[in-house]
Amino acid sequence: MYRILVGLHKLSEEDTPTVQRIMISKIVIHDGYDIGNDEAYDDDIALLQTAKPIDIKGSKGYVNGICLPKNKADPTGYATVIGWGHTRTDGENSDVLLQVTVPIIPRDLCNESYDDDLEDGIDDITEYMICAGSKGKDSCQNDSGGPLFQTDSRGVATLIGVVSHGAGCGLKFYPGVYTKVAMYKSWMAKVMS
Repeated sequence: MYRILVGLHKLSEEDTPTVQRIMISKIVIHDGYDIGNDEAYDDDIALLQTAKPIDIKGSKGYVNGICLPKNKADPTGYATVIGWGHTRTDGENSDVLLQVTVPIIPRDLCNESYDDDLEDGIDDITEYMICAGSKGKDSCQNDSGGPLFQTDSRGVATLIGVVSHGAGCGLKFYPGVYTKVAMYKSWMAKVMS
């Protein structure tokens, strides 16, 4: 059985009162995801069903909800990615939840970056993906599955991506690649119904 730790900030302090330990009752991986293929990243998304509801009100501000995108338009501007993953390629995981603001890179420029290096093992960046990051700012190994989100002027956060893959992390010409959440809203609704 798997469980999640909700409201966790520091991995070494999982016994703090703000942390909720919740069992996972079901994991649904998208049917189109090819788990055995390390070079195919379409449909790199899954949903977790918890055995009990997450207590947002009782979390003392450590847990919040997040909105889904309203449409399938490609996001622009900047976004935030968070995680406990490596702080550099082949580095160590962070004990503290880290966040970084990253620029969203247009798909055509992202494809050009990855097309220049046939050794990276990454296929085309499709309409089901978002690229973000540059100049040492990126998600990294063990951040996979984490959120890429934008926050509007009212402080409302929208989940636009899920950390998927990339060539190393923080490399100047290779932005991180994220699953584009907007393309999976109907799949999510079907799974949750």
